[in-house]
Amino acid sequence: MEIRPIEPSDAPALVKAHDHLSDESRRLRFFRPHPVLSASEASFFTHVDHHDREAFVAVDGPFIAAVGRYDVVAPGVAEVAIVVGEPYQHHGLATALLDALAQRAREVGISRFVADTMGENRAAIALMRHWSPNRKSSFDSGYIHFEMPLSA
Repeated sequence: MEIRPIEPSDAPALVKAHDHLSDESRRLRFFRPHPVLSASEASFFTHVDHHDREAFVAVDGPFIAAVGRYDVVAPGVAEVAIVVGEPYQHHGLATALLDALAQRAREVGISRFVADTMGENRAAIALMRHWSPNRKSSFDSGYIHFEMPLSA
């Protein structure tokens, strides 16, 4: 499996990867049903500036197995999101993507990740707890908000 920065030419493969996610995985990623990833959404997700917006893909041959991304939301702070396709879940891809994103984030001066997840998303909660032992978290209205410092 190769992990690399996303490219604009990945848009069709990103749509295909979204199509292969379960309804539940799409709901947990987008916090609502999201059956179709439109061409304009795919274009938005694949056009990043590699500074304030970054994304990495884990690819299995021509297929996108997982996507991790961050978007700067305040000076030194970026919101992070990850989705892993069902056949590839629980094999360390999310951790590898977080590691790659954190390395890039530190290079551009980001010192903290934040993430929100649904309280029922046990895999995401376990990932954040494992990946960032020094995290802070809060719970409100069914959602957990994580704040994770990026160590040097």
